[in-house]
Amino acid sequence: MTVRIRKPGDKDLLEFTRLALEYTETQTRSFTNNHQEKLRERKYWAADCIMEETPAHYLRLAEQNGIVYGYVLASMTSSHTGWIEEIFVREWYRHTCVGTKLIQSAIEWMEEQGTSMLYATDKGDTGFLRAHGFEKRDGHYQLKLR
Repeated sequence: MTVRIRKPGDKDLLEFTRLALEYTETQTRSFTNNHQEKLRERKYWAADCIMEETPAHYLRLAEQNGIVYGYVLASMTSSHTGWIEEIFVREWYRHTCVGTKLIQSAIEWMEEQGTSMLYATDKGDTGFLRAHGFEKRDGHYQLKLR
C-alpha cells in the first residue's frame, strides 16, 4: 500500500471533519445527552485545525489514490517538549502501516524542531505506541528523541 503523508489543504476540510468525527465516535463509546453537542464542537475544531497553520502545530493526512485514510495531530508545548494529540486511521486500514507512517512523520517533524521528549496520552491502542518506542510513565506515554 503506497501511502502519501501530506499537509491538508482547504479542499480537505470535509474529509478531515469526517475523520475527526469518526475519532470522536471511537473515543465516546456511549451516547450521552450531549452527544450531538460534542459532534458539533468537533466539527468546529476540525475547521480550526485545517485553517490554523502555526509553527507549533503539525497536522498531516494519510492518502492513497485521493482517498484520505487517517491523520496525525501533534504540537509543541515548549522548545524541547511535544505531544501527539491525536492519531487516527480508519478501521479498515489499520494494520497496513498507515498509522506507522503518520507517527513517523510526526516524530521526524519533532526532531527537526529540536524536541527532545515526545508525549502521548492513552486514548486507544497502547500497543501501537509501545511498538513505536513509547514507554508508559506518570499516566501517559513518552518517547525520548535524539
